[in-house]
Amino acid sequence: MKKAGKKIKSIFNAVTLKENEIKGHFDVIDGSFIHGWAVDKNKNTPVTLSLYVNDVKYKNFTSGAYREDLSLAGINNGFAGFSEQLNLQEIVKQHGYDCSISVKSELGHHELKNSPKKLSVPNVVFSIDIFENGICAGWIVDKNNEDISFSLDVIINGVSYSVTADLIRSDLSAIGISNYKHGFYINAFDLSDSDECDVCVALHYDKEYMLAPLSKFS
Repeated sequence: MKKAGKKIKSIFNAVTLKENEIKGHFDVIDGSFIHGWAVDKNKNTPVTLSLYVNDVKYKNFTSGAYREDLSLAGINNGFAGFSEQLNLQEIVKQHGYDCSISVKSELGHHELKNSPKKLSVPNVVFSIDIFENGICAGWIVDKNNEDISFSLDVIINGVSYSVTADLIRSDLSAIGISNYKHGFYINAFDLSDSDECDVCVALHYDKEYMLAPLSKFS
C-alpha cells in the first residue's frame, strides 16, 4: 500500500510540475459573464482555464479572444482575452451569494490576479404592474447585481415554466438602474394553452421571492 501511495503521489507531482504557470487578470463579473485575460507565462499563448465556485471546479474554458488593449500591450497580438458565460442566478441558488468565484489554470495550481471575487449582497426589488385575466407583467432587479437578468418560475396548473425578465423598462432609471432589461410579460393562457389557469410567479435566488401569489383565472 505504501508503494502504491508513493507511486500515485509521484504521478501527481509530475503532472503538477508539467502545468505551466499562467499570467493574466480576472477583470470583472457582469451578471452573465466573467471577463479577463490569460496566457501561458512562458509561451505567451492562450490557455485552458478552470472556473471554481467555493474551490470546487465548475467548468473549463479557454482564453484567446481578441482585445485591442492586450494587442497594444504586446500580449499574443491581443488574442488572450476571455468572456465566459455564467448562470449566476443558479450559482447563487446552489452556493449562496457569499460564494467565492475563482479563475485558475486548467489543473487549478495557478490562479489569476484579482481572483477570487465575490458578489455584492443581493438587494432584490420588484413591481407587479398587472396581475389579472391571466396576465402578469412587471419588473424585477437585484440593485446590487443589476446585470443579472432573472429567470422567473411561473407555475400554471402545477406545471413549471421559465420566463426570463429581460424586457426593456426605461422607467427603471427613476430608481437609479442603468441596465433597463428587467421587465417581464407573462400570458398564462398562451403558455399553458389552457382555458383555465391557476397561476403563481416566483423568483428563486438567494431566497424565494413570491411576485404573484396563486390565483385562478378563466
